[in-house]
Amino acid sequence: RVCVYTRTPRQDSMWRTQQLSMFGSGRYYYDILRSTDCVHRGTCVDGTMARTHPECPEEENPKIHLLERIKNFQHERYEQVLSNGLEYYDILVSTGDEYCRTSNAIGKAHFRTYSGDGVIRGPDAPFAPYYLPLGARSEFQRVSPHEVAISSSRKYLFNFIGSLSSLSRKQLRIALRSPNVFNGRNRKKFFLHVVDKWAKKLTKKNGYIVPSEYRNILLNSKFTLCPQGHNPEAYRIYEACEAGSIPIVVLDNHYASHECKNSFRPLIESKAPFIFLNSWDELEGFLLSIENDSDRIQQLQADTMAWYSQYMKNVARQFETLLETRFENRIEHGDSSRSFTSSFLTGII
Repeated sequence: RVCVYTRTPRQDSMWRTQQLSMFGSGRYYYDILRSTDCVHRGTCVDGTMARTHPECPEEENPKIHLLERIKNFQHERYEQVLSNGLEYYDILVSTGDEYCRTSNAIGKAHFRTYSGDGVIRGPDAPFAPYYLPLGARSEFQRVSPHEVAISSSRKYLFNFIGSLSSLSRKQLRIALRSPNVFNGRNRKKFFLHVVDKWAKKLTKKNGYIVPSEYRNILLNSKFTLCPQGHNPEAYRIYEACEAGSIPIVVLDNHYASHECKNSFRPLIESKAPFIFLNSWDELEGFLLSIENDSDRIQQLQADTMAWYSQYMKNVARQFETLLETRFENRIEHGDSSRSFTSSFLTGII
């Protein structure tokens, strides 16, 4: 059992849904607990006080803290936890930083969501946190293998379900008005549901399709359009992979100018078999070229699902390895404040 301290359900999806456990060794169950208040008030007098929780005995369970930073908010709380998180917790994860503005997490947080040059571990940042993908949202019910239909039996060529929360998505809407592909005759070949404004709750009242219907659409689509939102990376990328629907993303000017530079680098370097376009203007030509090539689509589907399974297994193994090492070091040697350096991790990850 691993105690996961958090305050925001959306940011803890990888742990709340047990994705890391399912793709990992299966030895761990991630138990979601509310963060101790003294951490956020900055009044914890020692590591024991910070980790103490009535449902999580101090010496029996590894401790993880998900440290959230959303846009320009919560600076003070973020800094408080970041300043002493290494000695309080076995693993510290920086989450929610969609604009890669927390460079001060380098040398302090072990992992972070949202990739970008200089903010995740690499040759250009040897002491930066390791990268964790977003995974599927907690609202997205896990897909079992028997639910995944082959591409040729799927109803829709592609889908897009979402809000117009970015310029890239607005450009996608313009591209979707192309008369050659998106006309009335072909209307049954794709599924579109677009709302003008983003809302925190995915409810019909807010104009959204409910999660169960969204899931069924992905399971019945050959391709899923994954435009950039606040960040190029989106939960729908991993939800599409899990549903056996091939993600289509763009590396356009909005991607190039985003504060999280080269945010798809981990996916590209791992040879993700997605469809990478340079602009949504290329979507029409791509769909016309592949629509009747069932063999190619089926191969892309198989490659995507195989890549996703292996990629997530690698992520889970990396996370578990560091978790085990940090926890054992704290229990056996009483040293929970050991510096987070590249030498400490040599041979571990």
